[in-house]
Amino acid sequence: MLILKKWSIFLVSLLVILTITLAGCSDSPEETPPETAPEEEPTDEAEAVETETTEDGMQRFESVDLGFAISYPEDWIYEVDGHIVIFSGQEGTEAYDTTLNLQTLQWGIAYESFHDFYEDYKGQVEGAGGRISDLAQEDYVQDGENFDGAGFVAEYTQDGTVFRQFIVAVDRGDGYFHQLSYTAPEHLYEKYEDTAIQIMDTLNLLGLDS
Repeated sequence: MLILKKWSIFLVSLLVILTITLAGCSDSPEETPPETAPEEEPTDEAEAVETETTEDGMQRFESVDLGFAISYPEDWIYEVDGHIVIFSGQEGTEAYDTTLNLQTLQWGIAYESFHDFYEDYKGQVEGAGGRISDLAQEDYVQDGENFDGAGFVAEYTQDGTVFRQFIVAVDRGDGYFHQLSYTAPEHLYEKYEDTAIQIMDTLNLLGLDS
């Protein structure tokens, strides 16, 4: 299993940096949120999707095509939009406005490195009047093997609502990387942050060469 729990501590430091950045800015323009859609996807469709209930009562999502498995709370839902899996609370609840997106991207198509990925996203965020923390890199561990990872926090305004994002990218080491994005309105961000981290903690990379 991919060990992401240390990111909960790292996230706090990123939020401090972002808060300091925000302190020097009084304006918060209403613009559309940034996008991170790649130019090309790894396969035509993500068809191999399975779900089951785990021993701890969570639901497990697994996709061989997308190369990962992940667990989410039983009272949450998901939808697959092309090669993006979107988890959220049930429709009609406030948790429905919080999402955790997970997608698989190929290196060399839109990005060559974490730095390229970050700079592209930074340009979108700042171009939309938002703010973004610095990029920080951290190793991930699965079954004793280290994988390169990076993360940052961003904030932007859409339709009068301030949204905050925590974005993590994990290099699979096989030409692809996974992007995880937790997004929520600012007033709900901390309330569901632990749930988002709990989901991230269960990420398991599939189909890796042994």
